[in-house]
Amino acid sequence: MKPERIFHVSLSPARRGEVLSIVFAPQHGVSGGVGRHCWEVFEQRTSPCAGCPIAQRDASLDPSAFTTSEGGRYRIVSFEREPNEVALVSVVDLSDEVFHQVVALRVELASDRAGLSVQERAVLHGMVRGLQDKELAVELGIAPRTVKFHAANLLRKLGGGRRLDLFRLLLTVPLEGGDEPEASKD
Repeated sequence: MKPERIFHVSLSPARRGEVLSIVFAPQHGVSGGVGRHCWEVFEQRTSPCAGCPIAQRDASLDPSAFTTSEGGRYRIVSFEREPNEVALVSVVDLSDEVFHQVVALRVELASDRAGLSVQERAVLHGMVRGLQDKELAVELGIAPRTVKFHAANLLRKLGGGRRLDLFRLLLTVPLEGGDEPEASKD
C-alpha cells in the first residue's frame, strides 16, 4: 500500500494544521497548498477532519496512527513528530474490502505474536468489529464479565492500557520480523 499523500504540518499553537511542505501527493491538485490548513488543501473542508489529532490543541501527537471512515472509504493516517513543532503525516486510502483484510491480517499477527488464547482472539475479533461486551457475550456464549476479563488480558498481552489503544496497536504491528509486538516484550 502506497501512501496517497505525505506532507509536513505545523504543530505550533498559532499555525496548527498548516501545511509546511508536500512530500508526495500525485493525485491531488495541491498547488498553492503550502501555508493553508491540511484539511482545506486535501479534503476541501472548512474545519478539521473528525478524529484527527492535529486539530486537538492538547494532543501530544506521539508516533501514532488512526483510522477514519467516510463515504465507504477507509483511511489510515500516521503521524511522526519531528523537531521544531512539525509532524510528518502519511495518508493511505483503502476500500472497505482491503481495509477489513488489512485489519484481519494484523489481528492474526498480533494474536500470534502476543500468544492470545482462543477466547482472547474471539474477543479481540469482536472488539475490532465494534461489538459491546454484552453483544460479544451473547455471540460467544459467555458472561459479560468473562468478556471483560479476556479483554483486559488481551490488552495487557498486546501492550495496551485501554480499548482505544487497539487500532494504534494493530496498525503498528510489524508485518515482518519479530516474534511479538514491541510493547509486550518483557
